Amino acid sequence: MRFVGKIFLIASLALLFFPAAVSADFSLSPLKHIITLAPGSAGVATVKIFNQSDERQTFSLKVLGGRQDGAGRPLWGANYSPAEPWVKPVKGSLIIGPGGEQAVDFSINVPAEASAGSHYLGLTVGTLASPESGGVGLSGQLVSILSLQVAGQATETAVISGWRTEKIFLKKNWPFELTLRNDGNVELPMAGKAAIVDWRGRVVYEEPVNLGPALLPGTGRGFAAILRPAGKGFYWPGPYSAEIKINYGRLNQVVSARADFWYFPWWTLVAAAVLAGLIVLAIKRKK
Repeated sequence: MRFVGKIFLIASLALLFFPAAVSADFSLSPLKHIITLAPGSAGVATVKIFNQSDERQTFSLKVLGGRQDGAGRPLWGANYSPAEPWVKPVKGSLIIGPGGEQAVDFSINVPAEASAGSHYLGLTVGTLASPESGGVGLSGQLVSILSLQVAGQATETAVISGWRTEKIFLKKNWPFELTLRNDGNVELPMAGKAAIVDWRGRVVYEEPVNLGPALLPGTGRGFAAILRPAGKGFYWPGPYSAEIKINYGRLNQVVSARADFWYFPWWTLVAAAVLAGLIVLAIKRKK
């Protein structure tokens, strides 16, 4: 993964459980805005900044786009979202005295030609190093998340672009690679289940698959799923299939995929070797 020009804020995950974004020197509230606007309309998101230090601080404000990495973790950066130009702070910077607080507005203007869908933006506040300290630039940043919903027809489309495994297994420890893609225009909550099916079509083993947080529009995600049916009964050698079924979206739609493989436990190899030896021995005796 390339981090050049990116701001990766792991803290934004933890913020889901706290009333404000908090650093040692300042905090933000609210944590998250959910705003729905029609194309061609305008709105405002207000962020309150609390200076928790004993010194006057200068704060810089900007807007970043949000997206996810392959594991579903949030990434914030410039040019990550087409909606970034729609949202602007009314002030580029402001000064707050020690222990003080101030609310600042971010104006939202949705273009008339905007398509329906979800956009994720970071209303970013950073402290500027004071000249007295000899520092320059930003010394700390926090994000208040803006979930901007453009009104219109929502499209929920999840695609399994890969469900792969080895062709032959000798142990009951079966790894699979799953890749998903959200081709819709809204985020997709997901729940998955994997099942092992024998040659007669019977489900002999199944378990849930953790798919992580909701998948954002236009993004993909990869998973390494390991099915471990060891100790869950006897499995005859032969052909099996692994089926993945994913329920997604508000409408609880279903997408699925299947991968075929062979299972040959170690004792089948021993039995085959013994059988081959007996055949060779029998042939030699006939001669």
